[in-house]
Formats: sequence, C-alpha cells, structure tokens
Amino acid sequence: EADAKRRQDKAFRKRVQQDLEEIVPKPEPGSREARIQRQQRKHRRDVDEAVVGYDDRTLMGEEDDFRTMLKKRREARNTREEERQTAARARVSELQERERQRMEAFKARLGL
Repeated sequence: EADAKRRQDKAFRKRVQQDLEEIVPKPEPGSREARIQRQQRKHRRDVDEAVVGYDDRTLMGEEDDFRTMLKKRREARNTREEERQTAARARVSELQERERQRMEAFKARLGL
C-alpha cells in the first residue's frame, strides 16, 4: 500500500515535471541562460536559508556579545603572547646552558 502510494507520487511528480518542460523548456546545458538560472536558484536558496528561523537578536547580535567577543580575543592574544615569551625564555636558557657546557669542555681541553 505504501509502495503503491510512493510510486503514484513519483509518477505524478514526473508528469508535472514533463508538463513544465513542455510549457517552459529548459535552456541548453552550458548556455548563458542555464548559468543564470542556476545562479538565481542558488541565490533564492541562500536568501531563504539566511532569513528563516532567526530572530533579530541572533541576526544583529547584542552589544554585550560584541564586548564579550573583544574581551575573549584580547585574552587569547595575551595568552598566546605569554606562551611565546615562555617558550623564548626556555630556548634562551637552553642555549645558555649548552654554551656553558661548551666553554667548560673547551677550558678542560686547554687545561684551565
């Protein structure tokens, strides 16, 4: 019963599509008209998706949201800078230790 209904619906949609193509034929694939139609369909779909289901607060945002975003960005920037400085200090101390060891080895070879 459900299969029969599905087949009927599919056949009906196919007939409607064929009738529409007879009334308003599709442009040749790859033609300028076909490209324009694709762009128009894409634009309509994008506009429909953008507008449906969102309230003004979501679309426009709130003043507090902007301030919160700026604060988070500033904090993230500070954190990254601190991590960079910590890594630089660690690298400098590592290089200083290696240099100290080299100097000790050099002095040992010279007998100082």
